Amino acid sequence: MTIPNVGSVKSPLLKEIAKITFSMYNTYLNFLSLDIDSYFKSLDGINDGQFKLYAEDELSLLRRLKEEYWKLPPEDQKDLSFWDLAQFDKMTLSTILGALRFFFTDEITYDPQENAFLLYNGSVNEENEKLVTGCIHRENYNDVINVILQLNGISKSDSESQPVKIKNKTAEKLLIRMEQAKKTKNSKERSKMELPNLISALASRHSSINMTNIWDLTVYQLYDQFKRQRYLDSYEIQAMNVAAWGDSDGKFKETLWFEPIDN
Repeated sequence: MTIPNVGSVKSPLLKEIAKITFSMYNTYLNFLSLDIDSYFKSLDGINDGQFKLYAEDELSLLRRLKEEYWKLPPEDQKDLSFWDLAQFDKMTLSTILGALRFFFTDEITYDPQENAFLLYNGSVNEENEKLVTGCIHRENYNDVINVILQLNGISKSDSESQPVKIKNKTAEKLLIRMEQAKKTKNSKERSKMELPNLISALASRHSSINMTNIWDLTVYQLYDQFKRQRYLDSYEIQAMNVAAWGDSDGKFKETLWFEPIDN
């Protein structure tokens, strides 16, 4: 898919993802999904080993930025974006650059003077020098990232959840238990929907896709075929029930197998 004035972004093949490892693929998506709130939370979660990857002055700067950001009035906070903060974090910028290089077919570099990622599609001038054919900057970064995430089956919400403030201690403890239970459930659901599990499940269930040819699918095609397979399975179950018991209540939907996939 070509993004005007930027470059050509792709939904990667499963074999391309396997080559860089599923872990690195998830890391790339996590960094591209960062907003200001999740970025600051990620800084809070840095362990001692990761701290060593930062110079002390860099860490001091990031901590100071965090403190100053939360002191700003809400209207001033809205004027800032994750892009503004990322310019001060070399580690984050480096990971985002790696992610962009993976999801784009163009060559990409980062220009600190322009505060932008420059893209090259192979075009050259009369002196055979590479021409800049695209640019990712503050104004189009979120749009570009949303395209990448959509091609990888992810929808990024524009709204940020606000923390719930509770004065009643009993209610607060109950909320904490509910949130913990929710996280446990979400964790199980995420585990079911992780790529390795989906690949294995679809290859064992599909009529023609198997562990030999599934790697030539893009990740978008994998999600599409997995969802379609679930529709087909549901249709077959309903069809067998109707064949055995009839459809006196008229609930059988014979068009279910080709219904539009709900994303």
